[in-house]
Amino acid sequence: MLFPIIALAVTLAPAAAPPTSLHLVTRTVRDSAFWRSQTNKPFVATTETWIQGGKLRQQDKVPAVGRVPASDSLRIIDGRRLAVFATRQPQKSLVTHTLPEQSRQAGLAQRVREYLMPKALGKRVGSARLLGHRTGIFELRGPGRLDISRTWVAEDLGVPLPLRVERNEADSSTLREVTRLDVNQPLRQDLFQAPREQPRTRRSRTRRR
Repeated sequence: MLFPIIALAVTLAPAAAPPTSLHLVTRTVRDSAFWRSQTNKPFVATTETWIQGGKLRQQDKVPAVGRVPASDSLRIIDGRRLAVFATRQPQKSLVTHTLPEQSRQAGLAQRVREYLMPKALGKRVGSARLLGHRTGIFELRGPGRLDISRTWVAEDLGVPLPLRVERNEADSSTLREVTRLDVNQPLRQDLFQAPREQPRTRRSRTRRR
C-alpha cells in the first residue's frame, strides 16, 4: 500500500446512498532527488481496487526501474480474513490474518477509509469536478514552508472517496490520481478469493491461561 490510512480529519456528509461496489484504478507518481539518483526516473506505480460490501481486493504493480526490480502486492479481504500476497522476484510470500470481529462487520465505507483515504485532510479550500464527480478540495500544511498536501474528495458518491492527492515536501513530491472509476458495477466473487499457493500462514497468537 502506498499511502497511510485510517481516520478523516473532518466530517464529510454523504449526499447520496452509499454505493454497493467500487472499482478504481489509481496511478501514483513520486519524485525525489534520492529516487532520481538511483533510477533517473520518477517512481510510478499502479493500484487497482475492487470493493463490495466489506470485501476488498487491492493490487499494486511497480515496474522495474534501473536497478530496482519489479514487484507486485495483493491484498484480499473475503469478509473473514485478510490475505497479503507479495512478489519481488525471485521471492514470493502469502500471509493470512483472521480479522477481528469488529472488522468482519465493516462495510464499503470503512474499507474506503482504511485503504484509500489519507490519514488527514485538513481544511476545505475549494471545489472542482473530477471524472464527472463533484469534489471538495482539502489542504493540509506541514511544519515546513513547502510541506503542503491537497486532496480532492468526491462528495456525490454516498461515501467520501479521494480522487486526487498531491503531496509536496522540500525534497520530494507525490501525485496520486484515480484514472478510472466504476460505481455499482457487478463484480465477480472470485476476485475476493486468495491465491491457492500458500507458502506460509500467520495466525493471530492467543495467550494460554
